[in-house]
Amino acid sequence: MTTPQTFATADDFLAYLRVFYAAPASGDNPDTEMVARTQADMQALQPGAAYTPEQLNMMSVVGEQLKAEVYGSLSPEVAARVHPCIALGVLDTGEANAAIYKSSDGKYAILINTGLMQLLNKFVKIIIAWDDPRLVTYCNLTPAEDLTVAQLREYLPELV
Repeated sequence: MTTPQTFATADDFLAYLRVFYAAPASGDNPDTEMVARTQADMQALQPGAAYTPEQLNMMSVVGEQLKAEVYGSLSPEVAARVHPCIALGVLDTGEANAAIYKSSDGKYAILINTGLMQLLNKFVKIIIAWDDPRLVTYCNLTPAEDLTVAQLREYLPELV
């Protein structure tokens, strides 16, 4: 990969990498019930917010929240040094990983692939409901009200 020698900002470097590496995973359209439930969950966290199915599917909303949380935890002195040099963003490559890239002029881009975010999300949900499937409100494989402990435990190996 040949990159320009310099980037005006770390966000410019991130945008360059997104164009270079983006290879959205092909697949079915998002499950409409899942999109509606996710939209409701996001609105509960951020009243008045509205997100498109594409934003929710690409996890860009979650990525922006993660970025705000990480950047918000920095002291003002550290933030002043870090913000101009580091950009964090979500990328859809069809893989479940993350990477950090450095430009030749010292800018960093942290790319988190949507597949990794989705994998971790599903893993956490299974662990939370591990002993009590009644905690599950939606499952695309089995009606949530019919879900058993045995079925839930069978789903975990399918993730990996």
